[in-house]
Amino acid sequence: MLTAGPLIALLFDLLLLFVLVWASVVDWRAMILPNRATLSVAVLGLVRVIVIGEPNGLDAIAGLALGGGLLLATRAAFQALARREALGLGDVKLLAASGLWVGFEGIGPVLVIATVSALVAIILRALRTGERGLAEPLPFGPFLAFGIVVVVWMAEWLRYQPWIWDY
Repeated sequence: MLTAGPLIALLFDLLLLFVLVWASVVDWRAMILPNRATLSVAVLGLVRVIVIGEPNGLDAIAGLALGGGLLLATRAAFQALARREALGLGDVKLLAASGLWVGFEGIGPVLVIATVSALVAIILRALRTGERGLAEPLPFGPFLAFGIVVVVWMAEWLRYQPWIWDY
């Protein structure tokens, strides 16, 4: 691990934000998360772990496995029960790649933020259009991206607040 300060962390965070905004726009328009985007999130996350050391390597790998495993299992269960696809593999890959950024403990908060924000969007759409259910599919990638950004930026903010660690 190299020594890196807040400016290097900010650079990584801004690159992540750029990739996630791009991926979200594509997913919103075409219902697909580009492999280049999910791979970029993973590569940037891996380089960030090496340069900054946060999360530590084992935690990052555990986050990758948990994120990918949870959504892959959810995807398979829904397909078996409902006989249709609800989550794409791009969503699975994006959450897996985010594990390199947020670690094992960050996957839960990312999923909660993503799910709650998606439910709010569904409710708002239903109120606006009067439709019940999901006649039109809703891409989950933008909501995952939102959850990732919130969790990563909250962790960065907490890391550089000395008053939190001075008790």
